[in-house]
Amino acid sequence: MKVHLISGFLGSGKTTAIVSASKYLLSQGKKVGVVTNDQGKFVIDTHFLRLEDIPTVEVAGGCFCCNYTEFENSLDYLTKHVEPDVIFAESVGSCADVVATVMKPLLDYKLLHETDTSFSVFVDVRMLEKYLLDEELPFQDGVIYIFEKQIEESSFLVLNKSDLFSQERLLNLIKIAKERFPQKLIISQSSLVQNQVVSWLEIINNQNTFPKHQFDIDYQTYGNAEQKLSWYDARINAIFVGEDFSNFVNLFINRLQFEFSKRNIAIGHLKFLIDDEHNHQKISIVNQSELSNGMKWTHEKWFSPVDFSINARLECDADLLKSVIRSCLQQDHFPSLTLNWVEEKSFHPGFPKPTHRIN
Repeated sequence: MKVHLISGFLGSGKTTAIVSASKYLLSQGKKVGVVTNDQGKFVIDTHFLRLEDIPTVEVAGGCFCCNYTEFENSLDYLTKHVEPDVIFAESVGSCADVVATVMKPLLDYKLLHETDTSFSVFVDVRMLEKYLLDEELPFQDGVIYIFEKQIEESSFLVLNKSDLFSQERLLNLIKIAKERFPQKLIISQSSLVQNQVVSWLEIINNQNTFPKHQFDIDYQTYGNAEQKLSWYDARINAIFVGEDFSNFVNLFINRLQFEFSKRNIAIGHLKFLIDDEHNHQKISIVNQSELSNGMKWTHEKWFSPVDFSINARLECDADLLKSVIRSCLQQDHFPSLTLNWVEEKSFHPGFPKPTHRIN
């Protein structure tokens, strides 16, 4: 059994890669399991993966490193109940220092060999380009520190969402990245393109991507940076008669665009999951430029009742984030729509306290 650990900043496309890889492996007759991870208690990715018929368990309420025993229990559960050939474990996008706090303990306590595991760090090509060209990033320096440390920790870097760049622009970015990080294995891919995902799978299955270099991190800076980020999670039951729920969702997201832009709030990741008895759709937004005013995010015909879920990770005050989202969910133009909150929480992540740390 292989355990593939995937790290990378919020919105770097880790889940998309895992879904694509899992579907490919399942089509080849392999058994697959996934462990998701988040600071919040309600994880859209977990529910989405299950709706896609991919066996998935989650470590919620904190990162793998601070909930290491639960992480091991999740691996044991999948091993017992799924008997997978491959497990993908996706660490939360605000987490760094994964090798010392997760991978090395995994080797020690589970008696795995390095070749039984892999470690990939994903980066969005747009954010990496800005970083390498010293262009302004939307986050404060402390949050950028997490992004830097995730890259520094890796020996295998995946430049994801390559389909967003022209070939010339992509080749230039790869050239700059290899010059900056000459010791790293670097590839580019679109996780929506199967043959590119298969190439990534071939590397993590056949090459040793376990980092060997010395890695240091200042936990005070790291912890302070995590606490600059805000989490908002909600599950809403929507009941309506004669309303087009797609129109409501599109209006809601475009209201968010206006409010976040007005307040200059940096987006880490916005995720929405719409699910009725007939269909489901996940919507993912990772920066302001994707929040184009007037864009149609869903065209589906939804049937009442609908489960509507929100995972928002942004750099702002948690109470402000809740207030903005609540205000954007006004039903003023949808008189027959009723929203019932099933779960709701806004918070700042706690200071990281790893269960183990092996240098």
